Formats: sequence, C-alpha cells, structure tokens
Amino acid sequence: MKTVADMQTILKKLSKYWQQNATVHTFDGDYDDIEFFADKKDFAECLLPFANHDAWLNAPQPKKDACLSYAWILYNMKTVYIECDVVTPACENILKYPPNTENLADVQKVIAEALLDEALHTKMSIGACNYIYQKRNLPHLGENNFYLSQWLNETLNKQLDEKNRRLVQFAVACASETLITDYLDILSKDNTIQNICYEVTKRHALDERSHSGVFSHVALEVLKNESKETRTLFINTLKSTVPLFAHTKMKEWEKIFGILNLPNYQEILRDTDTLKNIGIYDNSVNKLLLRLGAM
Repeated sequence: MKTVADMQTILKKLSKYWQQNATVHTFDGDYDDIEFFADKKDFAECLLPFANHDAWLNAPQPKKDACLSYAWILYNMKTVYIECDVVTPACENILKYPPNTENLADVQKVIAEALLDEALHTKMSIGACNYIYQKRNLPHLGENNFYLSQWLNETLNKQLDEKNRRLVQFAVACASETLITDYLDILSKDNTIQNICYEVTKRHALDERSHSGVFSHVALEVLKNESKETRTLFINTLKSTVPLFAHTKMKEWEKIFGILNLPNYQEILRDTDTLKNIGIYDNSVNKLLLRLGAM
C-alpha cells in the first residue's frame, strides 16, 4: 500500500510528464499542412470485423476503398462520443465534487490536464472525419448511435444515488482510459495508411498511454477512503465496461453498405455473429483491479 507521500510523488510525476509530452503543447489539431494521397488507404483493412468474409473479399476495389474511408470516420466518431459522453463528464465530476483524498490538489491537477487533452482529441477526431469526408467527397453519415453511450446512459439511470452515478461514470471513463484497443495500437504504427490517419492516431496513442497512469492512480485515490460497497460498485462497473470496447456493431455498417451499394452486403450482416471482435489490451485495467484487490 502506497503512502500519501508516495502517491503525491507519483501524481506530480504524471503532471510533469504531461507538461513535457502532451500533444496539446505541440499540435493545435489543424490539418492544413498534412499532404493527402489519393492512392493511400484511409484505414487498416485488417481491423474490419468482416475483412475475411467472402462477400468483402470479392467486392470491387473502389467500393472497398470507400468502406475503408468510412471505417476511419466511424472510428473517429466513436472517439468523439467517448470523449464527450464518457471521459469529459467524469473529469468534470472530479473537479466539481472533490473526492475524499489527502492529495486532492494533485488529483484535480492531473484530471484538469487530462480534460485539456480530451478537448483536443475531440477536435482532432472531428477534424479528421471532415478531412476525409471532403477529400473523398463522401455522403455524410449523419447521426451516429454508439452502443457504449447507450449502455452508459442505461446504467446511470439504474443508480438512484447521485454519488453512485458519478462513481459509475468514473469507472466507465477509467475503462476507456486504461485499455488500448487494436484500433489505436495498429493505426498508430501503420505509416502506410493516409498521412492524417497515421498522425492523428500516433498523437492520440501517446496521450492515452499517459492517461492510463493518470486514471489508474486517481481511481486509487478516489476509492481508498470509500466503503466496501462503493469499491464493489466501481469494480463491477469497470469489469462490465471492458468487453464493450471489443463489441462489433453492424448497424452503422449497414448504413454504409447501403450508401455504397456494396454487392452481397446482406451476407456480411447475416454473418455478424461469426465475425471477429476487435482485440483489446487490458493489462493496465487488470493491474488496477489487482491494486483494488478485485482479482
């Protein structure tokens, strides 16, 4: 068990790292200077849940290329929803409703710094969507409805106690910030895709690896003086949230396939249950659960 002084030192180091490395200090989220290459793919095909389906493999290449462009847009819109619906409200709650911790000033400082990052990530992601929409001249998808946001709202509505609602929000945010999906891991290392797609995910991945430490240690501070029941609610919510990031939702793809008139796309939708889910790397989540005595 770390002492108050130990945690204070860790939190100060996390803040120092942010001051030296956060994207917000080196990039303003504008893409005017990033060169566009019409012949480059906008997304890694291996990340599509239907990449090995016969209907996809036999589809005309121009339609597949357009699907990859939409895949990039879906990925970034999901990021926008997570930042706006999940992480930002959780950060705001820590600032507005101070947790019971001796290291409150340092906790709120690193959370306020993370909040700045999330605002930039939102700007980066929405800008990256519109960049590809414009360069590829694609019809706009309109409103999206991502499963995680729906699930969070339903879960919050089950909590009658306002403090528990804030705890659930924070647990879901911790899951978001302490695990890395295949999307971020692969796209941030793939310099064969469109320049903007590689640059955005590379910068985002750098910040998210820092956020993993921030949210893990803040969680320990938030929970250390709480009751067993409160800790159990946090742990159970965290465990329930992690698998949702590997969930493949085909409703948005049905819209995309219809827009592009992809041949035999109904077969892909029919076979949804047999398609692979995206991989997630949950080592940081598991370490946090171990520290909380939950594994």
